Amino acid sequence: MVVMLVAACAGQQPAAPAPPTQPPTAPPAQPTEPPPPTPTPQPVTIQVYYPVA
Repeated sequence: MVVMLVAACAGQQPAAPAPPTQPPTAPPAQPTEPPPPTPTPQPVTIQVYYPVA
């Protein structure tokens, strides 16, 4: 649950400045941003699990 929240926050940060900069390109920009942040949370999750475990 905590990992999901962190991933959502990371995706929202880059998506937040995108909509205001390009309102007409907001919808297409959102789905294009999630892909890059997806690989980042994966490695971070493993590191977080080690200390938590």
